[in-house]
Amino acid sequence: MSENAIIYDDYFYNLKAVKTHNIAKNVNKSLLNDKGVSIGKFTQKVKGKNPTWRDPKTKWTISKNKGQSHGGSYWKLINNKGKRIASLTKEGKILRE
Repeated sequence: MSENAIIYDDYFYNLKAVKTHNIAKNVNKSLLNDKGVSIGKFTQKVKGKNPTWRDPKTKWTISKNKGQSHGGSYWKLINNKGKRIASLTKEGKILRE
């Protein structure tokens, strides 16, 4: 691998890290752990919305992506006002807005 390719890869790795860090700033702090969002906190099943789970304390929800998973995305994180905040892996790692 050339030096330019390594610099290019490092640049995009760092850019992605900055973006996910900025997204995490918009997530309720009580939902975060060292790996991203703590999926285990979403314990209330939301009736009529399949499959959607709510954190009883913050009222934030996660909803399973429907259709084809895209780029590792498994969950959508939605705040208590109904705005989508992030896409998450199955384990809760923040991928993108």
